[in-house]
Parts: sequence; structure tokens; C-alpha cells
Amino acid sequence: MEDLIKRIVKLSQLEKRDFIDTFFDQGDDAISRLLGTLKRWDDEERGAFIKALPQDYGAWVAGQLEKAAPADDRTKKSVERTMATALRTVPARIRKIERGMTAVNKAVLANRRLLRSGFATLDNVISDQQRGKPRPPVQKPHPKNGIVVDLPKPDKSVVRKGDLYDLIDQRRSRRKFTDRPLSLAELSYLLWATQGVRKLSDDRRMSMRTVPSAGSMHPFETYVAVNSVDGVKPGLYRYQAADHTLAFLRQVKGQQDAVAAANFGQKFVGHCAATFFWTAVPYKTEWRYVTESAKLILLDAGHVCQNFYLACESIGCGTCAIGAYDQDKVDRLLRVDGTDELVVYIAPVGKVGQPA
Repeated sequence: MEDLIKRIVKLSQLEKRDFIDTFFDQGDDAISRLLGTLKRWDDEERGAFIKALPQDYGAWVAGQLEKAAPADDRTKKSVERTMATALRTVPARIRKIERGMTAVNKAVLANRRLLRSGFATLDNVISDQQRGKPRPPVQKPHPKNGIVVDLPKPDKSVVRKGDLYDLIDQRRSRRKFTDRPLSLAELSYLLWATQGVRKLSDDRRMSMRTVPSAGSMHPFETYVAVNSVDGVKPGLYRYQAADHTLAFLRQVKGQQDAVAAANFGQKFVGHCAATFFWTAVPYKTEWRYVTESAKLILLDAGHVCQNFYLACESIGCGTCAIGAYDQDKVDRLLRVDGTDELVVYIAPVGKVGQPA
């Protein structure tokens, strides 16, 4: 172990982060095996290893070790081999990344331009709205299988905490949930709180909802991976906001693990009562705002998820907004094309604390 630790100490801060990410990027199981291996080391070796890590990683590892179970001999040897392999490959990997940073820096500047308001330039742009093209529909049509779950009308009966100050003060990102299921009324309430339609135009192409949206375009579709909701069989669903129903899409084999895998192994994202996915249909906003749409869609997504946080808090549930996901895997999971419709935000939900 002494040789491994000496090699870790010699790494730059950037190389140390890349080294430890070898385990963190593989998800909870890899981290558990690492912690279990460290549990088998003697106090001096373990302390030297933690001290060698970047401070934030070291503090986290030290805090988790107390509850970690010691690894068996086979796992310990496997993890130590992984450490040795990672130490050999880290410097070359960092050099390769550094060579590609020119393109990254250009992308950073492009993203900063996205943050700027470009509405003045729209004077020289003709939108599809101005061309007289019809406004996009408020939601995708029901799937052909026709299986629909009627949701109860949302009301205050599910709310356990109603004081807005308390909800804002107590709002947290929560990653640990109990095994208790959501009720159908609670799921209905969460869907209504995030994309519920208050008013629908006669042609069903314009909606006023429980969240604000630029031009009232509301570019999102809501998908829910149901795992544990009373009265609803597990599977993937899409919220039909204009009708306040859930359209069943399909059953996903190993759904909880599949969702976690699409979120870089973050187990809690899939292993929960339900996982919400918000996809954007960009044209809904582009129809009116053309080049300004991307920024507006992302602002709208923030409105949606903050409502979700507060709604979860009000019914004794927890959530954690997820921006770190594998775009291609998540889009494939929902069977959206990643261009005309793509995932922009994810949030798991589950019960926290004791029943009231």
C-alpha cells in the first residue's frame, strides 16, 4: 500500500481528481468496494490515503468510512489492482484532455453567449408565428395502446405542510427515501404542481399552467418512471397535461437499475417511488422566439423543478434535481430522438421521514 500512496501523493490536484473519479464515476457499487477496501487497511495507510486526496473528496471518504463494511479478500485485491491501473493511466489521460481544452474553452464562451439576452436581434428574424404557421399543440397525442390512468383531481388533502416560508426554509436536496409508496393523489398533485393546466384555449394549442413559461409556450413533456405508486403498475408513463391523465408507454426491464445507469450510476435516481423526466420539444418555443429559445427553455425548466421541490416538501416527500445524466442513454430510455425532443431535467421522488 505504501507504494500506491506515494504515487497518489505525487499526482497533481487535477490528476488526483481524475484518479478518484475512476471509482466515483462507476456508481455506488464501485464506491462501496473502495470504502470496504480502505476499511481493511491499517489506520496509518488509510489516513495517508485520505490526506493525499483533494480535500472535498478526502472529507467525504472519511465521513463514509465509519458505516462501511470491510471488503472480502477478492474485492480488496480487485480494488487495489484498479488503483494501480488508474495510477498508470492518469497522466496520459490528463494530457489528452488538456490538448482538447481549446475546443472546450470555445464551448464555454458559446455557453456564456447563451446567457445573454439577444431579443434585440429578433427584429431581423421572421418566426413561424409571424409566417402564420399554426401554434404547436400543447401535448403529444396519446400512445396507440390507449392505456390511460385517470388521475384524481388535485386538491389540498395531500398537503401536510402549507406555510410557504417553512417550505422554502426546509427545502433540501434529498437523496435517501423510505420504501413507502406514493398515493395516486400525491402523484396527481406533483404532476399538477409542475405542469398542471389551469386554462386551455378552444383549439387546445395554448395553455395557462401552474408554472410560468415564455410566451405561455410550455415546451415540456413530463415522463414518469413509476416504481411504487398505489394503484399504478410499474412502468414508464407520460403525463397528458391537457387531460390530467397518465398515458402508459411501456414496461422497462429492470427499470430502477436502467434509470440509475442512465444517470451515471446514481442509484437513488432510479431506486425511488417515481422518477420524473422533463423533455423539451424545442420547436414549441422556437415557433415564436427562434434564436432566443434555448435560454428561455432552460429558464422555464428552472420554474418547473422549483415547483417540484416545494410540492414534494409540502407532502412529506423529497427530491434532488439531476442535471448530471447521460443524454444519449436517457433519451433512448424514453425513446425520444434527442433533437426534436430531448431530456433537459430529471428528479426522483420518494417519501422521507416518518408517516404523519
